[in-house]
Amino acid sequence: MVRITLENITKTFGPVKAVQNLNLKVEDKEFLTLLGPSGCGKTTTLRIIAGLERQTEGNVYFDDVLVNDLPPKDRNVAMVFQTYALYPHMTVYDNIAFPLRIKKVSKDEIDKRVKSIAEMLQIRDLLNRKPHELSGGQQQRVALGRAIVRNPKVFLLDEPLSNLDAKLRVYMRAELKNLQRKLGVTTIYVTHDQVEAMSMSDRVAILMSGILQQVGTPSEIYDNPANVNVGGFIGNPPMNFFKGSIREDEGLIDFGDFTYTPKPEIFEILVREAKGSEVILGARPEHMIVLEEKDKNAIEGKIYLLEIIGESAILDLTIGDNMVKMRVPSSFKAEIGEKVYVGFQEDKIHFFDGKTEKVII
Repeated sequence: MVRITLENITKTFGPVKAVQNLNLKVEDKEFLTLLGPSGCGKTTTLRIIAGLERQTEGNVYFDDVLVNDLPPKDRNVAMVFQTYALYPHMTVYDNIAFPLRIKKVSKDEIDKRVKSIAEMLQIRDLLNRKPHELSGGQQQRVALGRAIVRNPKVFLLDEPLSNLDAKLRVYMRAELKNLQRKLGVTTIYVTHDQVEAMSMSDRVAILMSGILQQVGTPSEIYDNPANVNVGGFIGNPPMNFFKGSIREDEGLIDFGDFTYTPKPEIFEILVREAKGSEVILGARPEHMIVLEEKDKNAIEGKIYLLEIIGESAILDLTIGDNMVKMRVPSSFKAEIGEKVYVGFQEDKIHFFDGKTEKVII
């Protein structure tokens, strides 16, 4: 298989920088996901790796081989698109066999490989059907089969599950990950769906406005976001943020609607590391708690809504002019408009610099 290195990749479309100075390594046999909102440069990056798009600046390496000038057909990558791009006039068998026929592979070898792949993907009984006779999940399997049959060095998957219904997406996530493990192929997957990224990937690379924000395992990115962008993008509901000012003489942070007194060692780090007096406190919904009694760090809030979502519930609070979301047990009893006091799990909160929005601690 292959290790992929992107070195200082920039891609511009007129005045627009779709990708900006991207440096990224994808290890051999790794499943890496490019995650981010629409228009962040994910698909452009994937097309650059495939050779379908030429970068404005930078280099692409497969292992230690520079492939900038290598056409797509010589890079030995297989790409699965959001639309599957199956040939409507061909049977499933012919769709899967097509890449091998282009390479002039023998008829017997084609038959052997197509049937083997169809068996693996559980579509053996569909080989004589046309694409319009298949469900979305079946079409996706055919598209995967056409990619796998070539024995590529790299899989490039561009939002392949987005056209499936929610139940089938959950099922196919597990199938795709299991298939990638079985084949051991270096895989780069593009999605804007954080659940897909977090559940399937060995590592996740988060892109926003063409700029790489953070690369890490799903747990690293969730537990230790590099900046406010990542903290606010990952998580459902996302992280709550509170902007405040360090009051060094009082040993606290003033957030306007409330004050917070960190542990002395934390406060010392904030004073030392912050670029100015402004900091941002980030707390995930599950890391905020309803207090049974008021203490010095208690925050007064008013219940706006309680959303029951199964075994847990989302408690929407207004704190001053801000809306805050907390995760509570579904058994939590509350009246709309009721006043409550809430606090933070101190070992779980994050502080970001108010100017750079990068994590401090």
